[in-house]
Amino acid sequence: MGAVAWWPRGTPDAAEPLPVSTGSVTSSPSPTTDPTPSRTGPVTVASPTPSASPAPLPTPVGRYSPPPSPSATPATTQPAAGTGVAGQQCATPASSFVPTRYTIERLGVHERVIAMPTTGSGQVPSPPKNDRRSAGWWSDGPRPGAGKGKAVMTIHTYRPSLRPALGNELYRGGRSALRPGDIIKLHGSGGQVACYRFTEAPKIWVRDYDPSSRLMVDPNGAPSLVIVICWDFNGRTGDWDSRVMFQFEQV
Repeated sequence: MGAVAWWPRGTPDAAEPLPVSTGSVTSSPSPTTDPTPSRTGPVTVASPTPSASPAPLPTPVGRYSPPPSPSATPATTQPAAGTGVAGQQCATPASSFVPTRYTIERLGVHERVIAMPTTGSGQVPSPPKNDRRSAGWWSDGPRPGAGKGKAVMTIHTYRPSLRPALGNELYRGGRSALRPGDIIKLHGSGGQVACYRFTEAPKIWVRDYDPSSRLMVDPNGAPSLVIVICWDFNGRTGDWDSRVMFQFEQV
């Protein structure tokens, strides 16, 4: 499969992850996104809102199908009274689950996760453009606790003239606010928790991105997580020239 065309241009205020080729993935457009007609090609990553964030880069992944949901809901451990979701301890999930919240305790981050399918124009989605702190989780990719594959989340970055989004905070001054060893927790509605340890945050220039890379899309590798934000806003073109891909390994 050849390289995928970049996602359609969003508004000058927005940034989004790069287009990601996922073979023959199809799904209905998310009600919270504004899919715009894309150039021909497999899967790309969707754009955010008038003041929003970036999208992941194109990466062929063949005919990936997400694992079927478990037929029975396994017993889960609820957080102890008074501890709240953020106080949940890391544990190996009994089965895969849909994340609804995420926590980065050292940075004081505790926000919601929005499960979003591949858009009708074949893009990995990002959160609504005016949502500064929520993460969009690609629901057609690997789930937390699945035992293999890289879960993909996107968070908005806003252009310099706007109030910062969480993506701006995570890479303030062009340096990762996350330190190696920092833990992010993904929480499910049934009390599940999956923990991931931060390892690195490579910045990839759009022009240099290798579509065969597994930096963003990797359905069959070790269980892991990537959070993608846009960076290097280009005021002349209204585009974001790079993506930062925060890499995490499952604890």
